[in-house]
Amino acid sequence: MRTTRDAIHFQGSYRYGSREELERAIAEARLALDDEDLTDSAATSLRSFASRGNEVVVDITVPGGPDVRFAAAAMFQALAVQAITGVVEARRGATALDVFPCGVDD
Repeated sequence: MRTTRDAIHFQGSYRYGSREELERAIAEARLALDDEDLTDSAATSLRSFASRGNEVVVDITVPGGPDVRFAAAAMFQALAVQAITGVVEARRGATALDVFPCGVDD
């Protein structure tokens, strides 16, 4: 059984050249999630984005299972590749797990 200690917190933001580029990046990120085998609740939390202008803001906590972690990585890589600035960090408590900087296509 997973506990809240296992949860992964993703926090950061990405900025895009235009609102249209942001919307395209979000659509691509959601497509990346569609390729993953996730529970409905994990997929729902990862598919929720807050945006303002041409920036997407990430501040979510998800279960720490490997399926969710890998799906989140695919999604943040999709968001990062078109971003012109920003980074999203993944942490479990005080431990840094991963970083998704803008402009990187793994």
